[in-house]
Amino acid sequence: IVETISAKAKAGVLVRLLLDALGGRAMRKLEPLLAGSGVKLAYFFPRVSRFNYRNHRKIAVIDGRIGYCGGYNIGEEYLGRGPLGYWRDCAVRVQGPGVEQLQIRFMQDWAFASREQATNPSPYLQAVPQNSSAMLQQISSGPDTSQEWVKQSYIKMITMAKESCYIQTPYFIPDASVIDALRIAAASGVDVRVMIPCKPDHMFVFWASQSFCADLLEAGVRSFKYNNGFLHAKTFIVDGKVGSVGSANIDPRSFHLNFETNVIIFDEAIGGQMKEAFLRDVAVSTELTPQDYAKRGWVVRFKEPFCRLFYPIT
Repeated sequence: IVETISAKAKAGVLVRLLLDALGGRAMRKLEPLLAGSGVKLAYFFPRVSRFNYRNHRKIAVIDGRIGYCGGYNIGEEYLGRGPLGYWRDCAVRVQGPGVEQLQIRFMQDWAFASREQATNPSPYLQAVPQNSSAMLQQISSGPDTSQEWVKQSYIKMITMAKESCYIQTPYFIPDASVIDALRIAAASGVDVRVMIPCKPDHMFVFWASQSFCADLLEAGVRSFKYNNGFLHAKTFIVDGKVGSVGSANIDPRSFHLNFETNVIIFDEAIGGQMKEAFLRDVAVSTELTPQDYAKRGWVVRFKEPFCRLFYPIT
C-alpha cells in the first residue's frame, strides 16, 4: 500500500494520509519514503497531553467520486498473519452525492491535524449523479461535538426497530441508555441479537463484553460469539431496511473519547444484504444461552466483574 500511494504521488496525484498519532506510530519509520514521494502526511493529536483522545475514523475518498467508510484499518492483521487469524470486518463503498459528506469530514480533520489553512473545498467536491435510490447519512461525533451523535443514532435505530435489530461489535460496553433501549425493544417483540468476538484482542474488554451480553439474556436479547476469526465489524441492521457501518463500537470510548464516523444507509436492498451477511455470521457463531452461561467456572466468574469494574481505566 505504501508503494502504491507513493507511486501515485510521484505521478502527480494529490495524496493526503491522515493517521492517528497513537495507532499510526509504526508509520514513523516510513516518513522519509512517503515525504520523498510527495505524500502529504499528518498525525492527529501527537501531543502526550491529548493521549486519551484518538481519531478512530476510517475514511478514504478517491477523486471526490468514490468513498469508503467502515471498520477497516490498514494493517497486516487483515492478511490473517496475526495471532487472531482472519479478521471479519465491514466497510461501505459510496458513490454519488453521498461522497461529499465523507470528503468534507476528511477535509475538516485534515485542516485540524495538518494546521494547513482551510481551502475552498469546491475543487474536491465533484458533481456526481445519483444512480441509486439509496439514501445515506454520515454521523460523526467526538470530544469536539456538543452531543453524542453516534450513541444517539444507535439508540434511535434500536427504538425504531419493528421486527429485528442485529448488532455486531468487537467491544460491547453499553451504558444505561443503550441497555434500556435494547431491553425495551426485546420486550416489544423485536428480534434483538448482539454478536461479539469469541477471540479477544483486549482481555478486559472481552470479559466485560460477555458480562453485559449475559445481563441482557433475561430481557430476551440473544447473544452470539463469532468463531471464524476475530470480529472487528461495527454494524447495525434494523428490519433489514436500515443499516449502519462505521468505526464506532458500543463502549464509552467510542461514545465519549474517540473521534468516530458511521454511515447510515436507508435502502431495503442494501439492508437486506447486510441482514443476510449477519445471518451467515450467525451460522459460524456460538449462541450464549442462560444455561451455558450458568455453567461458567469460578475463574470466569471472577474475571467478568473485575474487568467490568476496571475497563474504564484500561
